[in-house]
Amino acid sequence: MLGKISPRSSMAFAIILGSVAPSYGDTHAKMSVAALKHAYLECESRALTRQIATAEVAQCSLIYEELKIRAFDSDWKLLRKWTQQNLKPGRLT
Repeated sequence: MLGKISPRSSMAFAIILGSVAPSYGDTHAKMSVAALKHAYLECESRALTRQIATAEVAQCSLIYEELKIRAFDSDWKLLRKWTQQNLKPGRLT
């Protein structure tokens, strides 16, 4: 079960995401904003509860960037605030 996301853990995840050079296709670009939001919350949940593989980090990075651009006007602070409000204990597996 997850607790509240601390700014430190969320920032750490953002740093990890920003440090990966993705080499995947553009599947994420075809996702709806709602699907991107759900996928990002799943990524955040997994990253906070277990170690994730490099390939998974890269995929989550693509989702993060696409979501940040399309839903939050490229503002990582808005995305972080939304994440803190929407990632609730027990919400995701």
